[in-house]
Formats: sequence, C-alpha cells, structure tokens
Amino acid sequence: ITLNYSRSIDVNIVGEVVTPGTFKIPAINSVYNAINAADGVTNIGTVRDIQIRRDGKVVKRFDVHQFLMNPIPEESFYLQNGDFIYVPVAEKIIKIEGAVRRASLYELKKGEGLNELIAFAGGLKPNAFIKNILITRLAKDKTEIINLDYEKLLASNQNFVLFDGDVVNIGYISGEIENGVSISGSVRYPGRYQLKDGYRISDLIIAAGGIKLSAYTDRAYIKRVMPNQQTVITKFSLSNILLDPSSADNLLLQKNDKVEF
Repeated sequence: ITLNYSRSIDVNIVGEVVTPGTFKIPAINSVYNAINAADGVTNIGTVRDIQIRRDGKVVKRFDVHQFLMNPIPEESFYLQNGDFIYVPVAEKIIKIEGAVRRASLYELKKGEGLNELIAFAGGLKPNAFIKNILITRLAKDKTEIINLDYEKLLASNQNFVLFDGDVVNIGYISGEIENGVSISGSVRYPGRYQLKDGYRISDLIIAAGGIKLSAYTDRAYIKRVMPNQQTVITKFSLSNILLDPSSADNLLLQKNDKVEF
C-alpha cells in the first residue's frame, strides 16, 4: 500500500502559543508539528502538559520533554478534524546554572524535583561540586538561600522539592591540585608528581628518575606555602639523604611542596 497524499484537517491551537488560531495541517502530523505551526510556545506556556481536547474532553496530555527523549509512544496518537490544542501557563519554572551540561530554564511537573531537573539539564559535568549546591528561593517578601549537600541526598536515594522561581546553582570543583608536589633541577624527569602517604624527599627523587651526575648535593630547598599563604623556604642537605635515607634532612612532604636543587 502506498500513501500518495494525506487528507488535511483543521486544528485549533489556543492558549500560550505565539500565533493562536485554526490551522490546516496534514492528518499524519503530530501534536509537536502542530505546535510548531503556531510558531511554538510562549515564554510562560507549558511544554509538559499540553492538552488535546475533543468533544469537550481532554483526550491526551502531551509532554514535549518526553516526546524529544522518546518519541515512539507519542506516534500512536493522531489528531482529528476539529481538535483543540490548548497550552496552559506553566506552573513551575526552575533555572539551573553552573556545572551542568545544558544550563537553562526548565519546567517541572508535580512530583518532580532536583533529580529530574539535573536530568533535563543533561546531567552534571565531571567537575561539578555537589557537596554544596546553592538554591536561591523567593519566600513571600524576601529571598532565601539554601545550601544542599547533594552527595548525601543521592546516597539516601531521596529527592529535593523545588518551587516555582527557584534558581539552582551548581559550583565547580577547584582547579587546585590537592595531592601534588613538584621537583626541579638536576633530576632526570622534573615535574609534578602524586603525593602519597608518608612521601619524603627521597621518594620524590626516585619517582623523578634519580639525580643527574652533575647535581650539586650539598644544598637544596623546599618551598612550602603555609596556611597563612606565606612561603617558607627550608634548606636541606641532599648528600645526607643519599648517604642515609633516615637522615633528618629527608623531610616529610606536604601538598604543593616544591623541591629545588
């Protein structure tokens, strides 16, 4: 069987669409195509609960998000001549920004919360800091800030209820390396290395391939940034370490230490 052409039907599209009116469209078109014929939904219109009314009754509720993620179930529904497509005002619009893949405004339905919002936004970025998600909320005549540990929320298999107008901001993990030390000078492979538990100067030298024959071993330095952000330079004897790894000169390393000789 070959379909040469489809019959046309008149569909009434009303509510929060850019160009409401009656449109003549092919009968094989979906609700999504019909909404596009009306130039789309307005900024305050819902995309989660578009109603198809027939003979005064709601015969179908159309969710654009569901259609875009999995359109197959929607294909079994066809419009009929004289159908009304009604787009109500969206009830809950949430803004999400920061470390998500698609930061934007999203509409949530009843029963949906932060988990669904993050899913609509394409998920978290690898460098998302979820121990402290910041939620800004309008409460009556004031603005409140809520700090949420999303890591604990996920561990407890729970969700977080959001309200219309909420702004969710997911911060980024600091780019500062927490477990790194560096070495420069007369070693085979100068650079940055992982700081392991109990790591001392001799361990770092071994990781860097050992010292060169031209190395000056009587004097070397560790540059260390203290909690008050001051830099302290400590002198040590490299020759003492080479002769005796248990020497007092074989100092225990801390994060971001810089060994130079």
